[in-house]
Amino acid sequence: MATMEASNGTPLLSGGLEAMLKREWLITNGRGGYASSTIAGVPTRRYHGLLVAAARPPLERWLFLSGVLERVGVNGRFSEAATFEFDKTFHPQGYQLLTDFAVSNNAEMPWVRFTYAIEGATMTKRIVLIRDRDEVCIRYRVEAPPGTLVSFNLLPFLAMRDFHALTRSFDGSYPLTQVDNLVAVDAFKTGPRVWLTADSRGHEAKTVFEVQPQWWRQFEHREEAARGLDHNEDLFVPGWFKVLGAGSLEVEFRAVADFTSDFSGRPEPRPLESVDAGGSIGTLSVEERLREAAGAFVVSRKRAEGPSLTTILAGYHWFGDWGRDTFIALPGLLIETGRLVEARQVLEVFASAQQDGLIPNRFSDYGDGRDYNSVDASLWFVHAADAYAAAGGDDGCWRDKLGPACERVVEAFLAGTKFNIHVDGDGLVICGDASTQLTWMDAKCGDTVFTPRHGKPVEINALWYNALRLLSRRISAYDPDRASRYGQLAGRVEQSFRRAFWNDKCRCLYDVVRDGWADPAVRPNQIF
Repeated sequence: MATMEASNGTPLLSGGLEAMLKREWLITNGRGGYASSTIAGVPTRRYHGLLVAAARPPLERWLFLSGVLERVGVNGRFSEAATFEFDKTFHPQGYQLLTDFAVSNNAEMPWVRFTYAIEGATMTKRIVLIRDRDEVCIRYRVEAPPGTLVSFNLLPFLAMRDFHALTRSFDGSYPLTQVDNLVAVDAFKTGPRVWLTADSRGHEAKTVFEVQPQWWRQFEHREEAARGLDHNEDLFVPGWFKVLGAGSLEVEFRAVADFTSDFSGRPEPRPLESVDAGGSIGTLSVEERLREAAGAFVVSRKRAEGPSLTTILAGYHWFGDWGRDTFIALPGLLIETGRLVEARQVLEVFASAQQDGLIPNRFSDYGDGRDYNSVDASLWFVHAADAYAAAGGDDGCWRDKLGPACERVVEAFLAGTKFNIHVDGDGLVICGDASTQLTWMDAKCGDTVFTPRHGKPVEINALWYNALRLLSRRISAYDPDRASRYGQLAGRVEQSFRRAFWNDKCRCLYDVVRDGWADPAVRPNQIF
């Protein structure tokens, strides 16, 4: 097995299988969907798959295509390029054939590429996500000497589930229909559906689909086991695509998710594209690579009416768009990269959901629900909105939408709002009680809060002071009275902050103060 180096010189294919299982790749489609696995091709998480699509972008995600198994014949000698884990056993062991790997989150056409050495032939496999569509294309090229008899079989492994769940086999199979090389598999009678199709090009190349429904059982997801969760899964194989040819061969396999009620998302026939379509990694700088990777978090949010707007996912694989994470990341992801229109849309998405002065902590993964159990998301919103305005954002948007939303945050804190969030007599923000978790340290199980931080958390009051100062400056030209009031309050907060949080003994800040007690725990919160 050859060695490929990452841009920092780290050998990606060195260290054997165990090292390859710890190196994961991810490409995204801009709708909350993605393809992701390990370099070895082993799905170590329940969230790994080659087609994960959002029913209500960017949320309600379904995992349709878990993986594929390629059987490549060269003059009658067969090799399998895939690798799966079954109860500590790896089969097949296609990772041993891997000689090269590359990945690109190019905004127009994200892709990942694998190269295999197979019985004197070379197989290149490029997985491409179609931007703003729920479709994955896997393009193959098998290069062999002229006259070599080449055969190629592809088995698609389907999970057909919510991406948080695990699939269990049952008697029978999923509803399946076939017309030539187009296959439809339905999760339920009412959907959703995945369409599968393949085409080929080469000397005497011919593609057929052979229907043979079967279950493969007890796939192991080791990262789920490490998290103490259920970690075995069964996957459905509807049959396989078979391609025969002579010499070099090109194959394109497509899987398309269809959430429409009438299954109108059927893929249209199109010319077979080369495995090289989508370009190469080239010599990107570290900054360019970082910009590409960061762009994966910027996705569209579908609305009931009107065009979709932009939002930011808090992380992959399972996070949705969370307020706190969004506003911390927005200046770097969108403002520094010059994407001001998208920055405005993100801010508008959250501002439109403001309630009782609070900006949502998160949008529900299912349905239209919103959670507001955060004291800092609203203050980070003020910070991000001001950064947008400072970068030359739309003045009308600030005056009509963002500025008023920021003022509602401050006024709600002053008047008192949900979760016991209010301003104390010294001007500092106090929030929550023993049963709440309103800061980023929000782990909770049942009624147990693992890091109680009710009272006056240090970073919350730093953000509160910051919000008052920013707004005082930003609105002074058109609302001088309010600006003056915020400025005076900020001065009082500054004095109270110094008295309340300075730990002279340790020469640092207390983490939380309340009722005459101060928490001396040294945490990163004080760096704010």
